Amino acid sequence: NRATGLMELEQKDGGPSYVQYLPVPANFGSVPHTLIAGTGNLKAIVLGPALPRGSVVKGRLIGSLNVADDAGARMQAIFVADNTPFADVKSLADLDARFPGVPAILQTWAANADGKAKSSIAFKGRAQSIPLVGGAILAYEEAMVTEADKRPLDANGNPQLYRWPGAKNVGE
Repeated sequence: NRATGLMELEQKDGGPSYVQYLPVPANFGSVPHTLIAGTGNLKAIVLGPALPRGSVVKGRLIGSLNVADDAGARMQAIFVADNTPFADVKSLADLDARFPGVPAILQTWAANADGKAKSSIAFKGRAQSIPLVGGAILAYEEAMVTEADKRPLDANGNPQLYRWPGAKNVGE
């Protein structure tokens, strides 16, 4: 929800929006604190076992699936969840090498799940997807974060971090 920044169950025709299609080795959701013009939060595909609705998981971005149809173009970021069989996957090529057919399953699912004709479906690699995710985070911050929400800056102009005792920072 743009006004509150909270995640809400998507509504369609006055009720919850559900897609009923073939099983897929992924979870579908959105990346919190992101904003894509016209669509809300950045959509996410998280590879791994089924998760309860509303779960927040830690994972690695390996690429994106870009779909275009009559409604326009949209990107779905593809993540591999930590502590799953997919956790060591580093890229889309690595995914296809370790789990043959999974990218094809995702592409088939994207092409047919909602019953609408697609004009194009394409994968983008991690390097091409990172700026898109970063842009969605920046768009959210520009739209939702006020000056009062921002962290104070240190002498070098970097945001001060709130330390967690178990955190390990590279270079310190």
